Amino acid sequence: RRSQWLQKEGYQIIRFWNNQVLQQKEAVGDIIWTALNKPDNHPHPDPPLKGEGAGKNNLALMGIIP
Repeated sequence: RRSQWLQKEGYQIIRFWNNQVLQQKEAVGDIIWTALNKPDNHPHPDPPLKGEGAGKNNLALMGIIP
């Protein structure tokens, strides 16, 4: 249900196994970079005004980078 709600809100979900993140960092980074740079990857047409860093592509908020 959480994934469905996030997708409905305009978020793209990418899942990785823990060992992929730990052992294949470059490949995981490439997948994330590719997803962020898709031509159809655009901000939500009516983003909430929650302050700096509230964008859906903020990797730090997603726990991907410190």
